Amino acid sequence: MRPFLLTTATLATALSYADGGTKQEKLSSQNSPKMAEETYAPKPAQGFFVSGDFLYWIAHEGGLEYATRGIKNTPSAGGDLSEPIPQGRARDVDFSWDPGFRIGAGYTLPKSFWDLGLTWTSYHTRAHGSASHEGDFRFNPLWSVLNLPGTTIDLGALNSASAKWRLCYNTLDLELSRYFFPNKYLSLKPHAGVRAAWIHQHYNIRYLGSAIQAGALVQADVSLKHHNDYSGAGFKIGLDSLWHFNRYFGLFANGSFSLLGGSFSMKETGTHVGFSVPTPQTNIPNIGFLNTRDNFFAIAPELEVALGFNFQVTPKREHYRFELNAGWEYLLWFEQNQMRFYVDDVFKGKYIRERANLQLMGFTLNAALHF
Repeated sequence: MRPFLLTTATLATALSYADGGTKQEKLSSQNSPKMAEETYAPKPAQGFFVSGDFLYWIAHEGGLEYATRGIKNTPSAGGDLSEPIPQGRARDVDFSWDPGFRIGAGYTLPKSFWDLGLTWTSYHTRAHGSASHEGDFRFNPLWSVLNLPGTTIDLGALNSASAKWRLCYNTLDLELSRYFFPNKYLSLKPHAGVRAAWIHQHYNIRYLGSAIQAGALVQADVSLKHHNDYSGAGFKIGLDSLWHFNRYFGLFANGSFSLLGGSFSMKETGTHVGFSVPTPQTNIPNIGFLNTRDNFFAIAPELEVALGFNFQVTPKREHYRFELNAGWEYLLWFEQNQMRFYVDDVFKGKYIRERANLQLMGFTLNAALHF
């Protein structure tokens, strides 16, 4: 009887320890991050990570047209009034492709899939445009040229016009993110944090045309300069997804939204660079006709999307991971062009704001090392 009781007690003790161990393992597994049992996604390496991006982007912004054609002027001596008017168009600056960069660094918390990272993006670009008057067809400026007392500028008799635009774009992001692995082929990384942005634009326009100064026909040279600078800070949220083909290659699709509060600093200056009277030759010095400043608060929303291919290598010991990403990005900043132009030569303080969007897009090549 004693051997039977001893055997029964030993078996009950073993089962209780086994049951307790099973519960403890279940509790431990519930408190730790989960991955799919069989997944192509590599486990995030603990420790630091650094990244660098080469950007080859082009910018576009509305409201930068500076002149238009398609309006018939008074014909010259012997000109034909019945001559048909060719279709005209507004002349805009020609945007160009330019390089930029993005660098980042961060830390992956131990025994979890949480990341904390800091990223700086910098991109500078320029755009130029020019046009000239032809025959009896007017070449009209689209930005106001205010007349001085005693001076009348014939806006329909421009000889030439040119424009130069420059953009200096910088953002700084501090974000917290976490990896999720819903299945074998997909990994998700939602992220949220704060963003600061500095977006500075300079736009210069030059008009050469005719004017009447003291009853005489002269050649006028007019310069307009606009500064459109935005600085702000706010919140950013987004989701990065990676669809794995196998353990090395995949397709990524990322998106984010930012909402910043900040200040626009505006400045406009206009100068009659000089009047040149052909006969006799007389030069009149520079005369300013516009000098204004304005600062105001504004909410600036922004959208970003990116799509491309991913390659990554992780050693068996998983002490580090190397990633290479190549794709296409779109960035849309709403109403970044707040430049104003004056629309009435009688009521000279009357103006209209552009309120046009700034768009950036192009190729991005990224390399990252987790160690």
